[in-house]
Formats: sequence, structure tokens, C-alpha cells
Amino acid sequence: HNKDEAEIREGRTIYNSAERALIREIRRETARELEEKEKEISLIASKLTGVDAELQELYSNNQELTAEQRAIEQNLHRLQEEYRGSLGLLQNERSQILEASRVREAGLRTQLEERTSELTAVSEQNRAARAELERLSIDQEKTAAIEAQLSARYATAAAQIFMDKLSDGRDSLAKIREFLNTPSFQSVPTFQLRKELYLASVDALERMINKTHETENALAEGNAAIGEYEKQVASLDERVADLNRNLAASAAQGAEQSRQIREYESRTAALQDQVSSQQRTLNERDSAIANLQSEKAALTQQVTARDSTINVLNAQNRTRAEEITSLNNRVNTLNQAHQSEVQALESQIQALRTQLQAYTGNASEQFYFTH
Repeated sequence: HNKDEAEIREGRTIYNSAERALIREIRRETARELEEKEKEISLIASKLTGVDAELQELYSNNQELTAEQRAIEQNLHRLQEEYRGSLGLLQNERSQILEASRVREAGLRTQLEERTSELTAVSEQNRAARAELERLSIDQEKTAAIEAQLSARYATAAAQIFMDKLSDGRDSLAKIREFLNTPSFQSVPTFQLRKELYLASVDALERMINKTHETENALAEGNAAIGEYEKQVASLDERVADLNRNLAASAAQGAEQSRQIREYESRTAALQDQVSSQQRTLNERDSAIANLQSEKAALTQQVTARDSTINVLNAQNRTRAEEITSLNNRVNTLNQAHQSEVQALESQIQALRTQLQAYTGNASEQFYFTH
């Protein structure tokens, strides 16, 4: 960038130096031509003054002119008119020299100003292109740094979840969400385009943790209920055994004890029905757990899809890098065009110098033939 600006400044210096040199040459040539023309004008004016003096002397006697004097008078008047005509022509030529010099100088300045404007435009294009390259490069570097930290955080959270450290996993996801909402990241456009995708991944993992936690709670409650029912069945079994022992010892009390046995058997059957009902409930919960496992697998697929999307975004990054390379090529092309224009302008300056030398030679020859 600094090199390009230096080249532009150097180019302007060359043009300004060449412009001043050509203008000085034009002015020197003009001054020389004017000096020659002034000499011619002075010579004619001197001759005209001489003719006027001769006429004045001719008329000084206040006498009628002789035939010879009249001839001299006519000749002097003829010379006077001739000198005045020559003097007018010389003054006109002097004005033309001044005007030609002014036109040539103005034309040269116009050409150089146009070239300078073109060089300035090229410089502005280069500056804008490089500014865009710098912005894209900085944005890409910031995005890469942020995503590197995100990858590490996601890896930690995933490991905690699959190791059933759900509380730690939930805390890690909360920190990831906080990290994604960092205010300074709002100035990174590329990352902002991907932010919603990352937040969706966090939401999916949090839902998976919540469902897993609910499933574990349901299993714990079911296991506790089964344990309680098993205790009740064991207690009833003990009572039935006691009754059987009592029946063996007290056969005389058969009718009453038979009634009690039937009562206890009925209660045992009812408890067994309750156990069967609880078993069905457990089976339903097992089915629910299987469904949750399926949902967990689906969420895992979503995470995999998210990784695929990230790969696509990385491919887009590579495409952006190719665009940056293309933009660099364009900047190089502009620089080459700038150098070509500098060379073309130098050729034009050389051509102007050649024309100036040719013009100087023609003017000298014209002056020589005039005299």
C-alpha cells in the first residue's frame, strides 16, 4: 500500500518536473523569438524614424519642392508606408508568438492535469481495494479464533454429557451461550452469520440433557415403588407362612382359620395385582426410555448435521479466500495499468519535447530566411 502511494507521488513529481522543464523551454523559446522580433521591430522603427526625419528635413525650407525633391518625397512616402506595413506585420507576428506560447503551455498543463487525475483515481482504487482486503482478512482471522474456542468448549460439553455428568454439561452449555453473546463479536460479520446455528446446537444439547434427566428421575421413582411393593409382598409371604404354621398346629380351628387364610390369600392376590400393575407401569416407562433414547439419537444426528453445516461454512470461507486472491489479482492489474500509463505519459512528454525542438528549428530557419 505504501509502495503504491510512493509510486504515485513519484509519478506526480516526474510529471511536475517535466511540466516545469517544458514550460521553461517554451518560455525561453518564446523569449528568444520575441527578442528577435523586437530587434526586427526596432530596426524597422529606426528606419521609419529616419524616413520621418528626411521628410521633416525636406519640408523644413518651406519652399516649393523641385521635381527631384518631389521624387524623393514620393520615395520616402513609399518607404514610410512600407516600413509601417512591416512594423504592423512584425507586431502581429509578435502577438501570434505570445498567443502560440500561451496555447502550448495551457495545452501541456491540461494534459498533465488529466494524467495526474487518472493517477489519483488509480491510487484511490488501490486504496479502497486494499482496505477491503484488510477488512476481510481481519474478519476471517477473528472468526477462526472464535470458532477455535467454540470447538474446545463444545468438545468439553459433549464429553461431560456422554459421561452422564449432566449438571457439568448444562453449566458448560450455559457458558457457551454466554460466550456466543459476547458484545465484541457483533463487529465480526462472518461469525454473526453463523451465530444462530451455534445457538441452535446449544438448544438441542440442552433439550437432550433435560430429557435424560427426566428419564433418570422417572426410573428412580419406579425403582423406589417396586422396592416398596416387594417389601409388602415379602411381609405378606411371611404372614402366610405364619398362618400355615398356625393351621398345622391348630387343626381344630379349621373353619375360622380357613376363612382367615382365604382373606389373606385374597389380599395377597390383590397385592400381586398391584405388583403386576406396577410392572406394566415400569414396562411403559421402559418404552418411554427407549423413545427418549431414540430422541437422543435424533439429536445426535442434528449435531452431526450441524457439523456438516460448519464444514459447508468452512468451504464458503475458502471461497471467500479465493475472492480475496482474485481481488489481489485485480489490484496487481491496476498497478500494471498505472505503470503502463506512466510509461505512456513519459512517451508523450518525449514527443512534446521533440515537437518543441522541431518548432524551435523551424522558427530559426524562418528567421534566417527573413533576414
